[in-house]
Amino acid sequence: MPMTAASMFWLNTLHDCNLDQSLPLPFDRYRLSDEHRTGRGISASFHFGEDLSHDFLSYSLSNGITLEQLALASYFAFLFKSTNGESDLCIGMNINGRYKEELMSVIGIFVNAIPLRCQLDPHWSFHQLTEHVKEIFINSLKYSYFPLRRILAQNPNATKPAFLDTLFEFRSYRSENMKNEMVIGDSQIFVLPLSIEVFEEEIMSKSDVALTIQHDLDNNQLSCTFHASLDLFERMTVNKMGQRFHSMLKQLFSVTNMKINKAIYELSLTLSDEKLLMKSMNNTQILFPSLPCIHHEFVKQVMEHPQKLAVELDDQSLTYCELLYYVQLLSLSILNEQRVNVGEIVCQCVERSLSMVIGVMAIEMIGAVYCPLSPRDPEHRLYALLQQTRSRLVLNHYLTKTKFDDDISSIDIDAVANIMKFCQIWNGYGPAEATIGTTHHLIDVFSDGRNVSIGILFANYKYLIIDDFSQCVVVSQDGELCVGGVGVFAGYLGRDDLTTRALIMIDGEIFYRTGDLVRIDNNGLLYYQGRKDYQIKLHGQRIELGEIERCLLNTSISACVVIKWNDDHLIAYVQSSDVDVEQLRHHCQCHLPPYMIPSIFVVLEKLPLNANGKVDRKLLPPPSSYFSNPSQRNHTNNLQIQKPHDEIQITLHTLWCDMFQQKQISIDTNIFTIGGHSLLLMQLYHRYQITFHLGTKSLAISDLFQYPTIIHHSQFIHQAINIEKHFEDYWSPLHLIQAPTSFSQERIFLDEQIRFSSKSNNVIYAIPLLFRVSSVKNDVSITRLHHALQFVIEKHSILRTSLHIDTNGIIIQHCLNVNINNDDIKSYGFSVINLHDEKDRNIDKTITEIMNNCNLFDLTKGCVIHCHILRQYHLNDNLSFKNDNLLTKDDLILFNIHHSAFDGVSTLAFLRDFSLAYETDYSLSLDDDTLQYVDYAVYEHQMDMTLSRNFWQSQFQGYNSQRRLSLPTDRQHSSAEQRSSFASVAQISFDDEISIAFLNYASAHKITPFQLGLATFYAFLFKLTHGQNDLCIACLNANRYRSELENMIGMFVATLPYRIQLDSHWSFDELVKLVRDKCLSILEHSHYPLQYILADSHLNQSNIPFLETVFDFITVSSNVDHLCLNDATLEQVSLEQSFEVAKFDFQLRNRCATIPR
Repeated sequence: MPMTAASMFWLNTLHDCNLDQSLPLPFDRYRLSDEHRTGRGISASFHFGEDLSHDFLSYSLSNGITLEQLALASYFAFLFKSTNGESDLCIGMNINGRYKEELMSVIGIFVNAIPLRCQLDPHWSFHQLTEHVKEIFINSLKYSYFPLRRILAQNPNATKPAFLDTLFEFRSYRSENMKNEMVIGDSQIFVLPLSIEVFEEEIMSKSDVALTIQHDLDNNQLSCTFHASLDLFERMTVNKMGQRFHSMLKQLFSVTNMKINKAIYELSLTLSDEKLLMKSMNNTQILFPSLPCIHHEFVKQVMEHPQKLAVELDDQSLTYCELLYYVQLLSLSILNEQRVNVGEIVCQCVERSLSMVIGVMAIEMIGAVYCPLSPRDPEHRLYALLQQTRSRLVLNHYLTKTKFDDDISSIDIDAVANIMKFCQIWNGYGPAEATIGTTHHLIDVFSDGRNVSIGILFANYKYLIIDDFSQCVVVSQDGELCVGGVGVFAGYLGRDDLTTRALIMIDGEIFYRTGDLVRIDNNGLLYYQGRKDYQIKLHGQRIELGEIERCLLNTSISACVVIKWNDDHLIAYVQSSDVDVEQLRHHCQCHLPPYMIPSIFVVLEKLPLNANGKVDRKLLPPPSSYFSNPSQRNHTNNLQIQKPHDEIQITLHTLWCDMFQQKQISIDTNIFTIGGHSLLLMQLYHRYQITFHLGTKSLAISDLFQYPTIIHHSQFIHQAINIEKHFEDYWSPLHLIQAPTSFSQERIFLDEQIRFSSKSNNVIYAIPLLFRVSSVKNDVSITRLHHALQFVIEKHSILRTSLHIDTNGIIIQHCLNVNINNDDIKSYGFSVINLHDEKDRNIDKTITEIMNNCNLFDLTKGCVIHCHILRQYHLNDNLSFKNDNLLTKDDLILFNIHHSAFDGVSTLAFLRDFSLAYETDYSLSLDDDTLQYVDYAVYEHQMDMTLSRNFWQSQFQGYNSQRRLSLPTDRQHSSAEQRSSFASVAQISFDDEISIAFLNYASAHKITPFQLGLATFYAFLFKLTHGQNDLCIACLNANRYRSELENMIGMFVATLPYRIQLDSHWSFDELVKLVRDKCLSILEHSHYPLQYILADSHLNQSNIPFLETVFDFITVSSNVDHLCLNDATLEQVSLEQSFEVAKFDFQLRNRCATIPR
């Protein structure tokens, strides 16, 4: 099976998908972070019926889509509507996994769960959705054999795969032909139906929601069942879900009511009884009597009661007669002196006073428009309002205390609770744009509690509750309240743009969009849920801040406000004189999901209010002060800091201080009280795994959420370490002869074919080792050399391993069997060349011919190593005495090994085993339990690389992968041009002074020579490219990250991108520090293959700019510059200058020789 293709498909399909976030279904309650599934569930079923089944089947046949695909498309449409317009939907489906005929009759578990992701466009028609789902289904089914654990392992957002909480299933069956009995001898055994009931009417539930659609092939009809968890849903909610799905199907497929060609967002889930409820609640029309204007009523009151008190303020008062007198004086002055016309706007800027009342009535009396201004507003604000209203007259009097409230009327229930025995209490709601009063509700203080309804409409008002697509929502679903009727305003003065946004036309009537979120219950009562502009998204989760506020108000606090801060945190400001913050946090944890728990609780004696009596959010203390100053945080109520006691606590304390940039954190501090949130806790979880080498099975993130202190985390990690030690998976031999190649092998194999011309294929990835016999006490036997080579090849199976591409496009390695008695061995080459003619005196020429021989390697036959013996004859040699089996001084041994089977570190193991085999003349026994390279390749593919994938994706954020370094090249590559591998080499040797200074600098700054060399190279590239500061190059890493790999021959080298964004104003010391940190972070993830890094960024290996500039640092051991064969010594001869090839555009190779002590 082509696992590589499947891996790529699932990577692309789930790219940017938040697999750990549940769909926002209409839950009745949340499952908390410390709460486990009870398994209790309930189901709701219905039959399509003959007509709907017929229409459903007909659509399937006429549109070339299977019933399963059509059912899935219907489910996605339903989920879109049920989640208030969530367009990125990912659910789970179980696949039977019997993809071969031979498996059909095998007993066993083959089921594999796969994610089905649908990114729909709300404006699509249902037909467009079905085509999209058909494509999704076919492609997902094609790669459904890819194990779920591997799908999750390669996705960084799959710590808790929430898509498995919403499932889909389609079943076809024949009821009449089902075998419900069997005969054993003379007895008949019947199969009885069984369903597991937990309590009455309850079933077992493995998921949150599951939809099963069944097709009875005998009567060709369909039925549907919703299964839901009682942990999250009430029975009524589940029944409603079934009814809504049934209603939607009728809209889509009923011939008399087809909405196939309409946009998906136009589908309605509103049931018929809910429509009647909404209609009845909007039936408020009554006839108003003809009423006079307010100033007419005022004059009438003057005539009837001239001496009655009309207005009173402190110790001042006016009777109706006195008030009319002053009003008439002022109105005549405005008319005669100011020449104000009817309908003209007249402003009045006064504090609350008797004069204010006189001014209001005078303006009304002359038919002008009254506009109040606040004398406490700054001058530029008042000037702007005058410009906006174009008023040429402002009435100015002496000042008093407060401003007007021109928005929403409200009443404080707590303040009037003590007088509830003596009067009725009404809760009123209404925006100024709908003339203040829109709805009302008579409060029952004993039963309403904190969740008080805003009630029902006043007469001659109407309302709609709509979603983001202006479609009516269903009962108990949040939506924006739109108000229509007699009180709706005409518009904002001089602001047609605001008026256009605020007023909408629905069914020929004008409605005002309030921006308030409400929901209606089954009794027709409205409940205020918060402001639409206070609905936020935090870390991918949709959050209604009002829901958190309502939760907090169910405690002892009198008022609160919750805000989103810095795109990462929820901050709760609470008004209270005495409150325990930890109790508030615990209360939230008991009633809200983890992502809705505020990071900080700021306790204030009084929340700042504006002149209208509303919380002034601009005056709230900035959260930054509470994060930067630990003394201001009210989280433990303890002044004493508990310090870490053991190594684990010290390590955790360091990680926390580093993450929160603090010098000291008490080990009993709750992480959420110092700026922590769910995303940071996830990052900390990954840091724990890396630091302590822990797996996901031994350390559960839910425990860290539930007990968020260093003390508790250290306890969990201690337990996890013990688990890891007990179940540690040592790499043991697998005794395989065939397996997929390692990632490094695959990279070399493909790179050789793709990037280089056939003329250079042999030499480009050849590793030559040339040795000259320098001193001889005993002659060197060619036969023993041959036997030694055979032993090494037999011991290390990688040196007899062939590579080929199978029918599924996977590169396979196959270890060939070596028969040591057979001299005609095909898996390697062994040749003796006698140089005795004048033309053969040129050793370099002979070696060049060897290296350029097209038959030097044959990877398909496992020929990856060739040994050439070069014997030199001089004119004065006595040929008759030259023993054909012996080497003498100055003779040469040339090994050529292909890079797919060998790397630089392998040299030491190869020479050690070759020397030992020669000395013992092949009398050593082979250990069958030695770990082989093919075993490593298998283990490598099984590694969990989730953390590393996340790390490498972060390295490329904001990087332009197609941008090349501006190197001073003399010519350019054409896009289709393969590499010739021809190279030009410039070698520079450091003198002792520079070498010592270089190494002393590295030692003083606690960095490795590799890191210092890389920092120097970055500085050089910055200057060479005329100041390019976003530098991404490739570095070569040995990548032998386990002790089992240290002495293994094979190809392990990892080519990895090292990206650095430097500041031209940095000192070199600062650059070195950054490079050191970069190298250390990469070291933890160097096993992540280049192929995956490129695939995650949707790149391929053929033409990637950062692969063309390479840094390499080689430490040469004195143990590999010579070869001892008994009493003969062979010295290594350098071939770099003569046979250097260019695998890259530009490479800096630093070589550091270790000096034996």
